[in-house]
Amino acid sequence: MSKINGTNLVVVVNGVCIAGCTSCSLNPDVNITETTSKDSAGWEEGMQTKRSWAVDFDALYDPAGVYSAEELIDTIINRQSVTIEFATQGTGNGGLKWSGTANLQSPSISAPMEDVVTISGTFKGTGPLAKRTVSAS
Repeated sequence: MSKINGTNLVVVVNGVCIAGCTSCSLNPDVNITETTSKDSAGWEEGMQTKRSWAVDFDALYDPAGVYSAEELIDTIINRQSVTIEFATQGTGNGGLKWSGTANLQSPSISAPMEDVVTISGTFKGTGPLAKRTVSAS
């Protein structure tokens, strides 16, 4: 069974990796509308309806980074949607890339005493999430 090192999965915003990213997750979701009736023989039934997706991230606060905390928060101030990619990078083995348009939601900058400053947040998808194959290099 092939394994992927988590370091090789990155969040890319408008073509640039988030600076200092330490963890990320892709969260696709679907609403299930209940369709249970007396004909269901006591079993719950449902059908898939609206789909959504989000990408969560945690990063070190790096004001000199290529895509920094300031630039992330600017997307909220300026009401900008961004292109997000959740992708395998740097493995040379190919892989998958999920991408779509999203808005930054609930960013948080944390500054504990005598510790590193971090930023975290969620990119909430607006529209479809596309899946593509990343070619091996």
